[in-house]
Amino acid sequence: MSSRAVSALTIVGVSVASWYCGLKFWKPIIVAKLKEEGNLRDDIDIPEDDNNIPTSIQDIKTQIKIALHPELKDKYVQEQELKNTTEFEKLRDQIDGTAKD
Repeated sequence: MSSRAVSALTIVGVSVASWYCGLKFWKPIIVAKLKEEGNLRDDIDIPEDDNNIPTSIQDIKTQIKIALHPELKDKYVQEQELKNTTEFEKLRDQIDGTAKD
């Protein structure tokens, strides 16, 4: 491949990566600001991507395992629901003042 072709492909690759990363970075900021100002249109559905954002290295490892072994997804979802329920109960108990340590 000639050096011009490599340069062109590099420019295209960097441009696409910049556009994608910029979109992923700026979209939540812009949507939050529009919601705050009350200027977000109600007739357009904007999907929230919050559930896909890993919060720890363990989340990243789990997502990789699920991608490699899709049959593990149901088990992971059940574990997350149980974890969320347990955390919710602990939080509710703390608010009610009946927390058990």
